[in-house]
Amino acid sequence: MAGSSSTPIAALPSEGWERLSAGAGSKGPRWYDWRREELSDPAVEGFTRWLLIRRSIAKPSELTAYVTIGPADTSLAQ
Repeated sequence: MAGSSSTPIAALPSEGWERLSAGAGSKGPRWYDWRREELSDPAVEGFTRWLLIRRSIAKPSELTAYVTIGPADTSLAQ
């Protein structure tokens, strides 16, 4: 298992977050802090699974998480 993390989401360190837009909303860009944690390797060579975590800027305790898969060289912004 490559790069797996057993850290609970709520216990993630304050550093390592990247501020990115989640797209345009009715009042402009929707900004959030994002990070990802690598999960176990998927069955497809050259791909990686991540836990993608979105954190509210106004309320940092509000977290949303998604399991994602993509080419191993995919950046967080992509």
